[in-house]
This record gives sequence, structure tokens and C-alpha cells, in this order.
Amino acid sequence: PGVEPGAPLVFEHIEQARRRLVDHYRNQGYLYVSVDDEVDVPDDAAERIPRDLCLARFEEGADDCGLVVRYRIREGPRVRTRRIVVRGLEHTRPGVVDSELDIAPGEVVTARGLERTRANLIRVGVFNRVTERPLEEDRPDVEKDVLVEVRERNRFSLQVGAGSST
Repeated sequence: PGVEPGAPLVFEHIEQARRRLVDHYRNQGYLYVSVDDEVDVPDDAAERIPRDLCLARFEEGADDCGLVVRYRIREGPRVRTRRIVVRGLEHTRPGVVDSELDIAPGEVVTARGLERTRANLIRVGVFNRVTERPLEEDRPDVEKDVLVEVRERNRFSLQVGAGSST
């Protein structure tokens, strides 16, 4: 579902479209993108709730309810990786992590690249938790250090059990 000209007004669709815009921009490296939606009501119906206005107009036979949905996008800076900081390694060689990174210094940081890095590292089977994020997230800069924090699985496990069969 999306927001289409002439389509019935569904506020969940407006929010879903807003989130898709945010995801799209973050996957282009605009990690600090801000997307706001506005629903403009015609001047002659400024006092009415948008949903009620649409229902009334459609009951009158109108093709649309005269509302305009606008998205205001503020991209912010396109962020590149300055360096990658790995924390949490105890027994695992750094090369194991390095070989699974889907991000690199100098490249644009994308939400998709961070997600793939996490998935790659989990798939190796050495880590039971992986988090990845730009350091100092609250400060929008054009270059960011990226933190990859891992927690290694227990290297050895001992299982003791008893059983019987009849």
C-alpha cells in the first residue's frame, strides 16, 4: 500500500510511505534524514477532520477528497566511514571480523551495509550478539567512526545428562 493520487485516505499508508522514504535515504548514506508528512486540507474545509471530510466528499460522489499529502525531506549530510572500531574480541582473531565487514573506511555508511555486517558476523557462528552503529550518533558529521561491538559465544560447553529407555 502506498499514497496514490485519488486513492482513499489511509493514515497508516501515509506513515508507511514516510518510513519507506526514511529507509531509502538511510540506505543512500543519509543517516540523519528527517521526513515529515503534512496533510493539507482545502480552505473551505479547514475546520473538518480529514477522515470525515473524505467520507463526506466520497458520499457526495467526488473522485477525491481534495487533500494534499506532502513530505518534507531534510537529508542532512551524507556520511562516510572514517574508521571501523571493533570491540569485544577475546579469543577471535580480528581478521575473522574484518573478512565479514560490509563497510569500509572511505565508503558511504548505509543502513543496509550495517545490517549486512551484523548478519555476516552472526552467520559465522562465533558471536551471539553483534551491534553496529556510528559513534557519536547524536552529532551529524560527514565522516563517522563506526563501532562494531561483538559478544563471543562460549567456546566450550559441557553437557551432562542421563537417560533411560524401555
